Amino acid sequence: MSLTLKARTAEEIMTPGPTSLAATATVTEATEFLTARGFGDAVVIDDAGRPVGVVTKTDVLVHARQRAPGLEPDDTPVTEFMTPAVFA
Repeated sequence: MSLTLKARTAEEIMTPGPTSLAATATVTEATEFLTARGFGDAVVIDDAGRPVGVVTKTDVLVHARQRAPGLEPDDTPVTEFMTPAVFA
């Protein structure tokens, strides 16, 4: 079975009005954000609106596993465990 992409530009296939997390968001806020929207990941942006990384459900789970149990709430900023942006 062959799949053909009929879009000619990125604009034709991108999601309008993408949502993102602030770099100052905590792991608790990131978890609530991802869960409420049913997302597996979210772009993390700085104060100027530039992407600085991506936080994924896996990032959150790995972070939670590495923490000592019973410590609530988790106010660790997402920038400490997110996947940093890579620009080529």
